[in-house]
Amino acid sequence: MAIRLGFQIPNFSYGTGVEKLFPSVIAQAREAEAAGYDSLFLMDHFYQLPMLGTPDQPMLEAYTALGALATATERLQLGTLVTGNTYRNPALLGKIITTLDVVSAGRAILGIGAGWFELEHRQFGFEFGTFTDRFERLEESLQILDPMIKGERPTLSGKWYTTESAVAEPRYRDRIPILIGGGGERRRSQSPPATPIISTSSRPLTNCPAKWPPSRLVARKPAETPPHWRPV
Repeated sequence: MAIRLGFQIPNFSYGTGVEKLFPSVIAQAREAEAAGYDSLFLMDHFYQLPMLGTPDQPMLEAYTALGALATATERLQLGTLVTGNTYRNPALLGKIITTLDVVSAGRAILGIGAGWFELEHRQFGFEFGTFTDRFERLEESLQILDPMIKGERPTLSGKWYTTESAVAEPRYRDRIPILIGGGGERRRSQSPPATPIISTSSRPLTNCPAKWPPSRLVARKPAETPPHWRPV
């Protein structure tokens, strides 16, 4: 089994002036590509997380930065680890991710989760809601995003979102990998049938195998996709 390695840039605090900030990001991305990494991820946050730094430290908007990185790299897949679903209307996100896929010539990954950072929601004016609210929103978002990525025009009148023949053109390909972020049972039940990637922060690693059987039952036909899990 081939092991693919992803490279994440979790902060933009390099001790340089702002004019040298993004050149430093580009340099990291190119070094990761040269070293053989398969993918590059940014966080989708608007200021630095408390466990990593302080709010006044630099934080670039993820999709703007990824679009620029697409022109500075050739092979790396590009995405967020992961997009906060509550930060963008899902139809808009469908347009954003298909545009990134065009700009990068088919290298976009859609990482998405329900959202968790309450302080960030409050300070930027995004509705946070309950745990159940956020997961219901994510479920509805996937009903919009997955069809848009495939070139369909979804119409939805849901509890949280409404679309009418939402379209995303141009598109580079009919299938962009969708990475679902989270660690609970309900998150795994949300994976679309073609979702190839699940991101979890399960610790210790010995907990992970127990999490995958429900995912396989929901998202795969075992006869078609033999399940496997190995810690690396």
